[in-house]
Amino acid sequence: MSTGRYVCDLEPGDDLGAIEFDLTPLFVREFCHSSEMHQPEFQNGDGTEGSGSAGYAPPTIAHMAKMKLFQQACPEGSGPDARMHYTFQIEWFKPMRIGMRVRVSGRCKNRYEKREREYITFELDIDDAHTKERLLRYDDITLVSFRRKSERTDQTTSERPSGAA
Repeated sequence: MSTGRYVCDLEPGDDLGAIEFDLTPLFVREFCHSSEMHQPEFQNGDGTEGSGSAGYAPPTIAHMAKMKLFQQACPEGSGPDARMHYTFQIEWFKPMRIGMRVRVSGRCKNRYEKREREYITFELDIDDAHTKERLLRYDDITLVSFRRKSERTDQTTSERPSGAA
């Protein structure tokens, strides 16, 4: 499902769809290495229940889940201007064990302008794919472009493909 050509095309109310994937030991370990999270709870998981070393995915793995969702919803990437992850808030309901299957869904909540710069807010939910229990809620504010609107040559976002929601 493609919602928009670019992330910068998204408008309030746009549904980003849902994806499912496994929190594999490799996926979690590589994210943790790139984030310099060296705690053993995130590094030693072999993904097996009851082994005493199943390990957990850190809540900030929501950043990677967001990127996976964006790849599906906006296949051409960020857009003509560089965007910046501005701020985020995570509400963590339950631990995410390495090896579990998760379902990520998201939506564009708002779009606004502040000091001639555009911002988009997103809300993502990460649920256990099997039990449907909510594991995490992630709220994100993204700066659409570093340049002020008055400095941009295009003044608009890209055209939406026909049939896009």
